[in-house]
Amino acid sequence: MSRLLLVVLASLPVLAFGAAVTCRYGDRTLRPGQSHVFEQNCARHNCTCSPGVAGSDMCKSTMIGCRESSGGRCYKAGEAATVTGASGPMHCVCQQESGGSFTFANCRTETCRDSRTGEAKKKGQQVTTVSGGVTYICTCAGVDGFQNCRTDEAVRNEGRCLDAASGSYVEVGAPATTERDGAVLHCTCGGTNAYGSCRSPLCRDVSGSDKKAGEKVTVENGGVMFVCDCAGLEGYRNCLSKEQFDNAGKCKDIEGRYVDRGQRYRVRYGGVRYECTCDGDNRGKECSAL
Repeated sequence: MSRLLLVVLASLPVLAFGAAVTCRYGDRTLRPGQSHVFEQNCARHNCTCSPGVAGSDMCKSTMIGCRESSGGRCYKAGEAATVTGASGPMHCVCQQESGGSFTFANCRTETCRDSRTGEAKKKGQQVTTVSGGVTYICTCAGVDGFQNCRTDEAVRNEGRCLDAASGSYVEVGAPATTERDGAVLHCTCGGTNAYGSCRSPLCRDVSGSDKKAGEKVTVENGGVMFVCDCAGLEGYRNCLSKEQFDNAGKCKDIEGRYVDRGQRYRVRYGGVRYECTCDGDNRGKECSAL
């Protein structure tokens, strides 16, 4: 009997006794019931070997970063990445969204798109761009965008000055007005918005205020205060010392005091003292020698 039993047992298939079934995930071979966590294709996979159990022989996967489609490299959140876009290489940052997904954000291209021609300009080349409805001529700075930008109008009028009064550009040497610190100045164009020999139609008072043409203005010259009429671009006219202005219509007596028109005062003429009636502005009448 023992010999027969041995023969029967030897002839049974190995599976009848539970053949060794395994699962392979990533770089690991697992037996039933074993689990393995690994990262692949920018995702973290948690797999359990459960052959024969419907739905249990599966991996639960969670994305862990941004995957670059061409190279297959995985970038973690916050990591800078160079990816290939429709217009060429782009410099981006991997960003995790609120829902847990990952995407490349804040992407900047190495080239600059010319708004007029549609061409992709390389770093250092001249490029046209539009911002706020204004056209600018700039230098392409690659991922840094645009540099040395000037309006298209300024480029077209290189070497000329904008006249603030007319709104048009004038040639070098021509008269041009410009605004500075809120004041309109009348100048001569020195080229490319350089203004020289500027004069103001306003007169600056010693108090710091600006006076218009025809208004009285107080100025200082040589330590003496004068009151003048503002003559605009011509400067000052009809200047009187502050003393003369404050005592206009009066007469100055021999002691340096001022008297009003009609009053008697004493004055010296040619070494002789007289008493006169003030007729205004240091003019005497009805004088008698003393």
